Formats: sequence, structure tokens, C-alpha cells
Amino acid sequence: MTASRIAQATEDAETRIRQQMDLLSGTSLASLNEIQGGAPMPAEDQTAGGLDVPDIPMTVVGGDGEAGMDWEDEQDETAFNQAVRDLIGWRYRYKYKDSRTWRQRLERLDFNWKAILPSLVDTYIRWKHSASQQPSPEHEASESGHMFQIDVLDIYTLQLNTVIQRPSTSESDATALVLAGYLGTSPVKPTLAVSLRTLELFRCLRLFKASYSIEGFAKLLCHQYRRPYRRHYRAILADTFDVYLTILRQVRNKVNAALGRDTPNWRVLNGCPACNYELLDEPDLRWARMFCLDGNNSLKRIAHVGDRQQGDMRTFDASDYYLPKEFVDSFAGEVRSNESRKQVVQVGSHVEGGMGTEDSEGDPTDGAPQNAPCTKNWKAAAPDSSKRMWAIFDEAGLFASACRHGLILWLTDMVQSGELAKYPLAMIAKALEVFDGKNLVHYDIGCSFEQTIQHSRLGAAWVNSKSRSCPNAFHGYSHSYDCQSQNHPSIIEGTGLEDGETLERIFSSSNALASVTRYASRYRRRMFIDEYFQHWDEEKYTNLSIMIYNNYVQALDILDHDARALSEAMQSACVTFDDIAQWGVEEKTYFKTLGQENLRDIFAIAYVEKLQEYRAARGGAATVNIDFLNMLPADYSSFVVPETGTADYYAQASRTQKIEAKRLYAEERQRVLLGDLVTMEARMEIKARWQPSDEEYIKTVKYIGERKYQRALDNLQRLVVQRLFELHKLNLSHTGYRMRTHIAKSLQARCKAIQNAVKAYNEAAAALDPPRPTVDWQQASHYSFLDEVAFLQDTRGDICKKPWAEPLGREILKKARRVERAREELVRCNVEARRLYTSILDEHDRFNVVQEELRVQGAPLYTAVKEQCDRRRHINLKHLERLLRLSELDGFTGDISRGVRVGSAGPSSPTPSGPQSALTLGDDAVPLVEENTREAAGRSEDMHEEMFDGQDDEMEEELGGIVDYISSLT
Repeated sequence: MTASRIAQATEDAETRIRQQMDLLSGTSLASLNEIQGGAPMPAEDQTAGGLDVPDIPMTVVGGDGEAGMDWEDEQDETAFNQAVRDLIGWRYRYKYKDSRTWRQRLERLDFNWKAILPSLVDTYIRWKHSASQQPSPEHEASESGHMFQIDVLDIYTLQLNTVIQRPSTSESDATALVLAGYLGTSPVKPTLAVSLRTLELFRCLRLFKASYSIEGFAKLLCHQYRRPYRRHYRAILADTFDVYLTILRQVRNKVNAALGRDTPNWRVLNGCPACNYELLDEPDLRWARMFCLDGNNSLKRIAHVGDRQQGDMRTFDASDYYLPKEFVDSFAGEVRSNESRKQVVQVGSHVEGGMGTEDSEGDPTDGAPQNAPCTKNWKAAAPDSSKRMWAIFDEAGLFASACRHGLILWLTDMVQSGELAKYPLAMIAKALEVFDGKNLVHYDIGCSFEQTIQHSRLGAAWVNSKSRSCPNAFHGYSHSYDCQSQNHPSIIEGTGLEDGETLERIFSSSNALASVTRYASRYRRRMFIDEYFQHWDEEKYTNLSIMIYNNYVQALDILDHDARALSEAMQSACVTFDDIAQWGVEEKTYFKTLGQENLRDIFAIAYVEKLQEYRAARGGAATVNIDFLNMLPADYSSFVVPETGTADYYAQASRTQKIEAKRLYAEERQRVLLGDLVTMEARMEIKARWQPSDEEYIKTVKYIGERKYQRALDNLQRLVVQRLFELHKLNLSHTGYRMRTHIAKSLQARCKAIQNAVKAYNEAAAALDPPRPTVDWQQASHYSFLDEVAFLQDTRGDICKKPWAEPLGREILKKARRVERAREELVRCNVEARRLYTSILDEHDRFNVVQEELRVQGAPLYTAVKEQCDRRRHINLKHLERLLRLSELDGFTGDISRGVRVGSAGPSSPTPSGPQSALTLGDDAVPLVEENTREAAGRSEDMHEEMFDGQDDEMEEELGGIVDYISSLT
């Protein structure tokens, strides 16, 4: 076909098309015009013949010069049909099959998002800034461009679609969507967008209900739009929410940079002013700061299921909470394991019970002697899941550190392992790098961990810092009394009323994340954990003044009641504070040697036990020999051939052979024991064999009875400790049903075991001379029984002569220590209150300077900075009101005045006289506290409400858990 013939065919086709279109109705013509991408037809032109189809210019390839070139076709209508389709804008409709893997799709999607992320962040900041201002007509005119329509999800308006104006300055449709208040589901040519207000609503819901899943919110959206739920909606929302959080994170970084909060370790060094805002001329504290360490295995994550490969390979490295994995792993070889570990069952294996990787890494107690009772109790009381590790889990849990006020310091994932020593050692290394001064670290097994630190490469720095570790208050009761008398928080000078159980309360709340992180990708798990603890720290900062106030009131109450009772008891017992101090020294010295056996006593016990075995064997041999001789007939004279037949002969022979075998065995055992006795007597230089009437024999037998008593007491103590740790789970929220069922069954078995142990102990106690006190079920089931164990272990009776071992003396010693800790708490609270007050005023000055600079510059970031500053100011207003109430307490001994932070140049504004001054929010002045004419009773009532505000739900959950447990035990 030549070019001229093609032109002729095209012209004929146009003619036929005009003829066919003249027969169409106006509606059909409008639909066809819309398909071709033309402008909408006016209403008056939508008639049968009202559509004027313009001529389509056609450039003939080759021009006249190629008219003589002959083009031949294949004698079909393919060219003609294609020309018609091109003319009306028709395209082949076929489904494209994407051959990429899911991992490749996600990697490409992430790459495309990262390419436009900076512009998205800047556009989001502009959108926030423009939302707070009315755009001018000149600004609207300058934003001219083209418009496009897109489907949207907006829980507030329930719109199905909207028209977006893309300014000429916009880089892409994605940035135009953000400027309009939407976020596209794809970085390139998005076909669906979610409103930023909808995403922010979901983020806020998750802040206050961490277990609220993306699937739940997707179903809520479908419900509001009256559409059936499909998994596709959840995937779209999840991907969009990831990008939204990334944008917010970048905006937060810009705000922090503007406020000067982007320096390394700024959050750790400034997040808790009560711990770190050290002032000039403040009283010296025994411990510069106190923080705690602990691991939690609730936030596990499944590695992958079966042979399925992981699609999302992203890593979340934007968090300043997490320690780098390489840094943590550098401490893997610091402590060698003292016991072999079981081997991991590979993923996909069907062998049940396979746990934990076999490696040489030690746990936090492996730096201490393996026979330490504290180490044994800690490992025995630990749940099975912390002793071994299923191979199907990648991250087996979370190891965390937090200050005494509950603000998080650092986090790290426990990867395919239990609670290894490298995790707390990494936390200690980071603390020694960042913090100055003496630190007190609370850890479940802090006594043994102290030796683990000293045996690691951190030992020299740890000793030079004069820091130390100790167990928590609750866990400390499971340690030996020798350990408690040296390491329990109630004993250590300078601890105040701190119990060190902060992380138990944190994990009780963060366990709500388990349901949404168990099957999440590595990226989303860390992202959710990071978001959760950012909000957690904000809430802990909000409650900082409440904690200081409550601790102050508690300390004053102790000094008011316990101090008076202590004074009366000391007068009654005629003792002084010097006597009480001496009692403490004697108590430590006594319990250091309690339970230690003399090597000579051990050999004497072995010799007496061997003697008892020999005498028992000799008596048994004599009895068997008598039985054998009794089988001899009374009229025995000589061998007689059996006359009753073969059956009776074999029966008689069998009986004879059995008794003969018993006789031979008894004689052989007697000879072996006799040989052992002769050997021991030769080595111990015993000239005459001990007899039951000998003095040495009697003393040794008595000591053996005491050892039996000690074993019965140790077994009872072990069971009580395990029971108390299981009961401790009653106070943890979000304990799963399976865990509750397991613990309930364990408690049932433990209760029966304790009853049997009580019975065995009482029998052993009654056998002593003189008999030891017995115990009953009520005593053994109470945690105070653990205090009595150390005194029950004394079998020599000399402890009863000590005044500090008597009930009155022990109560005096306990109250004296508690009163001393309360005085220390007052000193620390006075320091923390002044630090908090000074940090608020310094922060206020910084806010004013930065906001004024941004306002003068007209920077769009001004709105984001102002929003964060305003929220912080409102929190600080409540802090200052509570500090005023603190200063009005009877017995307040502190000074709430502005100080100067160590290393700073001092305040840039005049120093106010106290917490009665004012801060400015925007253009209005807001008083720091309400009018002083407010009734004191009203203040007290409001303070009481704040103390328990937000705890109703948690208390209800804990009570529900207690009811479930108790009902399941019956």
C-alpha cells in the first residue's frame, strides 16, 4: 500500500465515522468525547447532530517525493482497523502481568518514596503553615497550574473523590496532594489518597491504645464508607501510614534542630531534667543518678513462616532509643557461659522442645560464682521462655533501661537468644560513656551482675566511676539474706525510697504492643516500638512533678509516723543510734559466715553415714542368713533324692536359689562397705572405729539432723520464692490467656508442693534437739516468711542472744533504715524539684528566642515549632502549679528558685522569685499557677485526682487479672 492509498483510506474512514456519529444521540456523543479526552460538551451541543468533529491533520510520511514508492500490505484489515482505533483514542485492554517479586516491588516503592521525601517534608511544613493562615488572592493566583481528580479516603468528610490543583511549582502529584492535605498511596501517579487528618487520627489512637491495629482502623473506614472490608485496604493504609510517620519524623528532626536539640545524646542528657539538669551550688547526692535494667520477652517477632521469604527488607535506623546492633554484639565475648546451652531447632523442624542456640555467650550472672544462691534463685524463678529460645522467633524480646522517673534511656532487641550478658553490658558501657558521676543501677540480679561488670573490659571504668549495681526491691527478697543485708535497696545508703521496679511497670504497659508486632516486619516492629516510647516519655515528663510530689508526701508520712514509733521503741529498748549502727555491722558479719561448713565436719559426716550404711548392711546380711538357715529341715541328716517328682524339685530349687542370691548380695555389700570404712579410717587416722556411744559420733549424728533440716528449709524457701514470682504476674496488665492459664496451673502445683515442703520441714524441725520452730501454711505463703528464713537457718542458737535478732530489735533496725531512706528521699526530691523548675524557665527563654527568629524570617517551620512549644508550655504550667503546691506542704525543706545549670552561662532573662511568675503562650500571658485565692482544700482535691488520673483502666485490668487467677485456683 502506497502513501497515497493510505491517505485515501484515512479520508474514507473519516467520512464513515462522521456518518455514524451523526446517528448517535447527544448523551452518546458526550460519552465518546469524554473517552477521547476532550473537554466536556456544553449542554446545548449535546444533540444528535451537534458535535462538530474537527478535521484531524494527517502528515503523509515521505511527502510527494515518496509518492512513487509502493508499500504492500498482507491483504488484511489490520492497518485499517488500527488506524480507526488510533483515530478515536482506543487502546487494547489487556491485564499487565507483573513478574517482579514482592521484595522487588517493595524495594522499588521505597526507593521512589525516598527520592521525593525531602520535598514531601517541605510541602507538609508549608501545608501546616498555610492551614494556620488565610492565603492571599495574589498567592492563589501564583499557584496556578492544572487540576486532576483522585479517589480519596477521609473519615471526616467521607468524600469518594476530590479535585486537586497542582501548582506549576509542584514537583509531582504526590507533593500537590500533600499541599492539599492528602497523602497518595504511591509516589508515582497515585490513584488513591488518604487525608492527612485521617492518618493523624489513627496515629493519635495508637498513641493511647497501642494494641489498636491497622486492620482495625481499615475496617472502621470501610464501615464509615459502607463498603465491605478487603485486605487490600489494610495494605494500602499500612504503606501510607509508614510514609506519614516518616514525614512526621523528618519534621520533628527539623524542629529539634531549630530548638538546638539535635546534638548527640541530647534526649538522654536532657529528657529527664530531674535526673540530668544539674545545678550549681546544689547539695551533693550519694548517687548522681539511678536507673534500672531489665529484659522483657513479650515483644517477640516471628522470623518467617515455613519456606516463605521476607519481602520487607527495610531497616529502621532513625531511632535514637536503639543501640546499634554492632555495638551490642561487641560485648558478646566478655563473659563465657558457665553451663552448656541447648541447640536451636531450625525453622521448619517438627521436633518439639528444641530451644536456644548453642554458644559460649554467658548470661548476666556468669561473672559471679556459679554456686551463689542468688544466681540459683534467679535462674530457677525465671520463666522457661527466658531460659530457652524458639528458633521461629527472630527478635526474642526487648532489653531496656530507664531512669527512676520512668523515661527510657536505651533499648536493644534480644535477637535469637534469651537474656544474655551482652545486653546489660552494652547499656552499662553507654552509660559510662554518656554520664558522669556515680550511678546506681537496679537489676534483677544486680548483686551477681556487679561481678560480671568487673570481670569485663568495663571493670576499670566502672570502679573508677564509683558506681554499683543492686537488685530491685521486690526481686531482692528472693536473694539470700547475706545478699540482702548488703545489696537490698532498703540497705544501700542514698537510695531513698526508690524500689528499682520501674521497668516492670513500663513493660506492663508496653505489652499491649505484642499483638501488633508479633507478625510485623522488622521495620514496622521497631517503628511501632519507637513511636510508643516517644509518647511514653512525653507522658512520663507530664507526670514528673506528680511523682516528685507523691514521693515527698510519702517521705513526710514516714517521718511523721515511723520516726515517732522508732523513737518510742528505742526508748523502750534503751538503745541509741550508735547501737543500731553496730547492729547492722554485726548482722552483715554474721550472715556472711552463716551456712559455711568446716571441711573436717564434711568428712566426719561422710564417715558416720558410711558407718550407718555398714551397720544396716550387716544387719540385713544377718537377717537374710537367718532366713536361709530357716529353710533347713528339722530332721536334716544327709542328701536325699526327691521322691515327689521333677515339678516339686524345681519349685524347691527356685526358692532356695532366690534366698541364696539375697544372702550372697548382702554379704558382698557388707564386704564392700567394710573396705570403704577401712580406707576412710586409714586416711582420717581413726585408730578405733566410732561407736554410737562415742561423743564424736553423737555430735556428728546431731549435725546430720541439722543438715536435713537445712535442706528442708532451703526447699521450702525455693518454692515460696517461685510462688511469689508467679503471683507477681497478677499485677502485670495484658497478661495473655495462655500465660494466665499456665501460671494458674503452676500455682496449683506449687501450693501443693509448698504444703508438702512445710510438712517435711516441720518433721525435720521436730527431730532437732532442742526442736526448732515449726511453720504453718499461712506463714509460708506470705512474702515476710523470706525474712524469717535466715533466722531459722541458725541451728547453733547463738543468734538468739543478739539483740538485733530479737523481734523488737529487728523491727527497730528495719524502721531505722526506713526513716533514714525517707530523709534521703526528701533531699533528692528537693534537688529534683529545683532542677525541674530551672529547666522550665530556661526552656521557656529558649522557646521565645527561637520562635521570634522564625517569625521574623517568615519561615514555614515557625508553625511546627510553635505547635510543639505551646504543647510543652501547657505541660510546664501544670508542673509549676504542682511545684507551688509542693512548696506549701507542711514540712517542705527545699528551695524552689531558679538556679544555673552546670556548664551554662546562666539565664538570659530576669530570674523570677518563684513559681508565681508567668509564661507567654502566643500573644497572651498565662499565669503559671492559678490565683492564690484558690482554696487549699480545692487544691488538695485536684491533686488527688491528678495522682490517680488515667489509672482507672489499668487498675480495672489488674483487678480482673487477680479475680481470674484466684477463681482458677479453686
